[in-house]
Amino acid sequence: MKILEEFEQLKAELKERWLDYYEINHSWIKVAAINKTHTWAEVVDGKSVTLTCPDSKLIIGVVSDCDPRVSEFIQVSTQFSGTCNLDKIVEGLGLRFDPEIELKERAEALAKRQEAELLAAQLQETRLSTPLNHNSDPLLDKLREEINK
Repeated sequence: MKILEEFEQLKAELKERWLDYYEINHSWIKVAAINKTHTWAEVVDGKSVTLTCPDSKLIIGVVSDCDPRVSEFIQVSTQFSGTCNLDKIVEGLGLRFDPEIELKERAEALAKRQEAELLAAQLQETRLSTPLNHNSDPLLDKLREEINK
């Protein structure tokens, strides 16, 4: 089980690294990643919606530079399958998605987290600045009188 957990962690890390790289370099990637038909590689997700993403060679090049474990994964995958199908490897690594859509979703999730953190901070500040109702409990009043003597 540990190997599968590590692989899932690797996939999550690679997704974030790929998105970070794409976000920084999207202007040239959009131009350089266009293939001969002037489109990106077409992908169909589980809902049969056509998405676009850069060519598998570019994705593998970027993520293998980010993490040497990718090269090891490609070696093992090639040994088991007997071929080096980069499209299948990209799919296996969970990187077959439209980076523009993923970046938009990531930005929306970050905005929601920031909003929740701001609301939590405001609530905490309100709690700290709101005085307690000291008249609500006769026992507490009696204790306060004892302390003040």
